[in-house]
Amino acid sequence: MLKKLHHGLIVSCQAPADSPLHNPTIIAAMAKAAVNQGAVAVRIDSPSHIH
Repeated sequence: MLKKLHHGLIVSCQAPADSPLHNPTIIAAMAKAAVNQGAVAVRIDSPSHIH
């Protein structure tokens, strides 16, 4: 796994609690889009946002 992360892009998919984007479905969609476009990993700040 570390080899895959080396020189790869890790995308942070987070939104402040008061943001309209702070929704598990939206966060999951942003994470999926990032991975679909080549991100090797995503960073998500809340377990409730993991599908």
